[in-house]
Amino acid sequence: MNRRMEELIVAAGPEAEKMLEAILVELLRVRVQYPDWPADPVQAAEIVEDKVRKNVQEALDFYGYGGERSRMADACTQVGAMSLRFLTHLHVYHRRAKEADHA
Repeated sequence: MNRRMEELIVAAGPEAEKMLEAILVELLRVRVQYPDWPADPVQAAEIVEDKVRKNVQEALDFYGYGGERSRMADACTQVGAMSLRFLTHLHVYHRRAKEADHA
């Protein structure tokens, strides 16, 4: 790890370090379980959105219905992992091909 990264982690605090580790572990897990990732950025963003919706649902369950704090943490960890996966694939995303004019 480079020095700047170490400085950032120390500055963020021990809780953030544990959370970042959990996000990276989740990222590795899903890369193994689901090695394919869409080249279409809209499909990729929908995967991230699905995880965000799950996170909101877990927050609602916690807030209003006695849901578990750990389920919120797990859902948020998945959001972080999918966000990183989206970012690490920026180089493969393509634009939709323009349709030729048929005039």
